[in-house]
Amino acid sequence: MDQSDIRQVVVSGTKVGLTGLTKIFETLRNQGHSTGDELAARLVELARESNYIPPPAEDVYRRALLREFKRFMGEDVPEERGGLEIRVFGAGCPRCDRLMAEVMALLADLELSADLDHVKDLDQIGRLGPVGVPALMINGKIVSAGRVPNRNELTKWLKAAQAYE
Repeated sequence: MDQSDIRQVVVSGTKVGLTGLTKIFETLRNQGHSTGDELAARLVELARESNYIPPPAEDVYRRALLREFKRFMGEDVPEERGGLEIRVFGAGCPRCDRLMAEVMALLADLELSADLDHVKDLDQIGRLGPVGVPALMINGKIVSAGRVPNRNELTKWLKAAQAYE
């Protein structure tokens, strides 16, 4: 298993790391590929050799792997969202850490899954654009900057963002 060949693929709204996809895609490209259904079944079959693919989720993996293969082949394929994507910006001050802890607790309370990241690198914070820290970005949109929002505001924003997944 080549640990350097790990791709994140969105499977039914969740990012999943799969190994060996580049090699599989190159092999299928060189062989010429069949129709969508046959190709999707073959992709799952080959991916299963080095990854766990739960049998009940096979259909969603077929769609995800076929979409990723088409992207590999240079086709314009719409992105499937990976669920909620939340970024807390701040270099690690107590307010930034408090916002991160509050968001984590609220996600647990609401039973929401999310790709949650605490961005502490000042260069990255500057490139992504929040004016003040702590800042909160949900699905690419900065919803708060320079303060720790209260729990009601956070709940409203998370529920609204989750409704548009």
